[in-house]
Amino acid sequence: MSLTVYRKYTTILMLILFLMAAVVGSASPAYGANMSVELLFPAATLVSDDGDTVVFQVDEAMDCQNIVFIWNFGKGLDDNLEANKGMVTLARADGEYISLDADQDFTYTEQGQPKLRQLEMNLQSIDLEPGDYTITLGADINANSGDTLGKDYVWQFSAVEAAEEPAADPAWPEVATLTVSNLKANGVTLTWSAASNATAYKILINGVETVTVTDAVSIDINDLEASTSYTFKVEAGNGEVWTDNGPSITVITAAPQAAEPPQVVVAEISNKGDISITFDKVMADPAGSEEQFEVTVNGTAVAVTAVEKTNTPEKIKLVLENKLAADQSAFISYTKGEDETKQIKSADGAAAESFTYQIGEIAEEPQTPEEPQTPQLKDIDGHWAKDNIEQLVALGAIAGYEDGTFKPDKGITRAEFVTVLVKAFKLEAEAGKTFNDTANHWAKEQIAIASALGIVNGYDASTFGPDDSITREQMAVMVVKAAQLEPVEGDTTFVDNNQISAWAAGAVAAAFNNKIINGYEDNTFRPQRGSSRAEAVTVILNALNNAA
Repeated sequence: MSLTVYRKYTTILMLILFLMAAVVGSASPAYGANMSVELLFPAATLVSDDGDTVVFQVDEAMDCQNIVFIWNFGKGLDDNLEANKGMVTLARADGEYISLDADQDFTYTEQGQPKLRQLEMNLQSIDLEPGDYTITLGADINANSGDTLGKDYVWQFSAVEAAEEPAADPAWPEVATLTVSNLKANGVTLTWSAASNATAYKILINGVETVTVTDAVSIDINDLEASTSYTFKVEAGNGEVWTDNGPSITVITAAPQAAEPPQVVVAEISNKGDISITFDKVMADPAGSEEQFEVTVNGTAVAVTAVEKTNTPEKIKLVLENKLAADQSAFISYTKGEDETKQIKSADGAAAESFTYQIGEIAEEPQTPEEPQTPQLKDIDGHWAKDNIEQLVALGAIAGYEDGTFKPDKGITRAEFVTVLVKAFKLEAEAGKTFNDTANHWAKEQIAIASALGIVNGYDASTFGPDDSITREQMAVMVVKAAQLEPVEGDTTFVDNNQISAWAAGAVAAAFNNKIINGYEDNTFRPQRGSSRAEAVTVILNALNNAA
C-alpha cells in the first residue's frame, strides 16, 4: 500500500474515533438537570403547564380534618430534607400562607417499594376551615444528586366538613320484654329490654306518646287512675328514626289502699266491771305508768287505771276505768291506719300492732242483749246496690268504714273480694296455701281457705297479688267455683268475647247464664276492668242465691 493511501485511512479512522467520543460524552446528565415528581395521593388532573409552573386540580373535595398528600420524587431528598420541607407551602385561595411544622406535618420515606423516595404531608394537626387552598412544591427543591424540580408544582384543592355518618337504625332484640313492677293505685315502674343503636326511648300510654327518656331502660309512671286498665308500649329511637315494633304490656292499676279494716269489739259489760285490753308488741315498758297510754271507748277518752304484766311474753294488759251504764254495749276500735286519732298508742307515739279484749266483773243480773242491729251506712241511700249491701252487711260478710260510710263505688282488691266471699259462703278449710306475698298480709287466712278449696289461684306458685284490683273475669271465676257451678263451653254473645281470657271463658258464661254477673249496655263484658265494692257485693249475693 502506498504511503499516501495509508495516510488517508489513518485520517478517516481518527475522525471516526473523535465522533464516537463526542457522542459518548453527550449521553451523561449535566449537573443541575431537572428531576421529576409524581403525586401518589390524592388523585388530581393536570390543569396547565406554562413551562415555569405546573398546576393540578385535586379531583374530589377533601375532609377538613383528614388532608393528606403523598409525593414520589424518585430520588433521595434527605441531604437537604429540612430545607426541602421549607419549600413546600400551603396557602388559602386569597394568597394567605398557613404555617407548617416541618417535624409534625411531614413524613419522609427514604426507600419504599420499589425503592421510592416519598414525602408525605399530613394536615390533620391543622384546623382548616372549609374553603379553597393551594399546595406548592418550590422549583428549588433538590435531590441528593443536585437535581432540582426546575419549576413550581401547584395542587389546588377544596376542603369541606366531613359528612356525618348516618345514624344506625335502632333494633329490638329478638325477644324484647316490657315488665311492670311496683304496681300501685296511681303509678307503676316500667322496665324494658335495651335496643341496639338506641339513643332514646319513648313511652306510649294507651297509644299516646307521653314521655321520652335517654340513658335508661326503666321509668316510674305516676298520676294514673286507680283500678284502671292501661296499655304501655316502648319504642326505641336514634335521631329521626324510631321503631314501631317495641314491646307492650297491659295492666290494671291497684285499688286505692285503705287502712286495714278496723277491729271492732262489741261486748255487754257491767257498770261494776272493769274493761281490760291486752296488747301485742307494744313499744312500752310492761311495768310502765298509766299515763303512757291513751284509749278511747265509744269515742270517749277513758282513764287507764292499771298497767299489768301477763303470762305471755311481749304482752301487757291495760285496765280501763268503766263509766258505762249496766249492760251498755262498748265499742272498742283499733286501726293500723295513718290517722293517729284512730290508734291506741303509748305516750311515745308507738302504736300497738293488735289487741284482744277481756271483760271484767259481770253484772249480778245480766240481761240478754238485743239482737245487734245492722249498722246504718250514711252513703248508700239512693244507691242502686243499697239492698244488696245491707243484706251482705247483715250476714257479717262485709262492713262499712269507721266513719259510717260504705264507699260503694270504691275499687276492691283481690284480697278484699276473697275475704267477703269466704265470709259470705262461710267457707272453712284446715289448711291452705300461703303465697310469698300473703305470708304477712291481713287477709292471709281467707286467701289460704279459698286456695285450699280450689276457689282461687295465684299468678304463679309464689305470687297472689292480694292488693291488685280484681278484674271482672277473675271475679266470675271465683264466684262460679264458690257456688259450685259448672263452666259453660262455647263463646258468649258479648261483642268483646275475644278479650276474655281462655281460662275464664267458661266461668264468665256460667256466671252470665245464671244471672250472677251481667254485661254492659253496649253488650260488652270488659273482662279486664276492675270492680267496685257495690258490684262485688251484688255478684257475691247473686252467687249465694244460686248456690242456695
